[in-house]
Amino acid sequence: MTMGLGRLARRAARWAARWVRRPFSSGAVILVYHRIAEIPGDPQLLSVSPERFASHLAAIRAAAGPVRLLDLVRSLDGGAAPARAVALTFDDGYADNLHAAKPLLERFEVPATVYVTTGQIDSPREFWWDELDRLLLRPEALPEALTLEIGGTTRRWEFRETGPRQRAYRELCAALRDLSASHREALLDRLAAWAGADRLARMTHRALSADEVRRLAEGGLIDVAPHTVTHPALSMLPAEDQRREIEESRRALE
Repeated sequence: MTMGLGRLARRAARWAARWVRRPFSSGAVILVYHRIAEIPGDPQLLSVSPERFASHLAAIRAAAGPVRLLDLVRSLDGGAAPARAVALTFDDGYADNLHAAKPLLERFEVPATVYVTTGQIDSPREFWWDELDRLLLRPEALPEALTLEIGGTTRRWEFRETGPRQRAYRELCAALRDLSASHREALLDRLAAWAGADRLARMTHRALSADEVRRLAEGGLIDVAPHTVTHPALSMLPAEDQRREIEESRRALE
């Protein structure tokens, strides 16, 4: 971290003063994070830098009452939330949740819940949206055109200029999001072969290992919870598949 403690405290105090003037309409706030990292490209806007996250935690400490999500739920079930309650959650299960987020959470004594996509634990591959970014947006050069059949429809993109890459990324994200895990993997295989790239995860984008999940839960400050097995769009699945994704994710963590 590059920000000095004095500067961090002053920034937190300013944020806290603004926050205090804004009432909590529901009595509680849940803040949703994904990653704590400095990465060169972030097309999904998932990442918060460690320095900025430290400022968030300082402001929460100064202006609110950080609580465990489970305790917040229990309080709401009982009819009322603690005053100015704030609960932190992290989605997906990136490795930086352990290596960057946990030390800061411990430093500021702020609890959190990390929702882990269990099919990614120990995976040599990235989350599909990160892999799509790596294959389409990171290379200096790509073949001039890409043709894929998705859901019975043939799609084609041309890359004679750099601009169409962004459009292709957005359109492929929308298309892959609703596919089954097996169909999505097959398309990523084809895309990697087209780009002449492997499918190995970048160290900056990898998910947690099984050992890291256990280390994340050590100390009792962080709760680990299921986030499905394959990170599907649950609303697109039959009820039986939705149940299987949730229950198998829970069993894997247990």
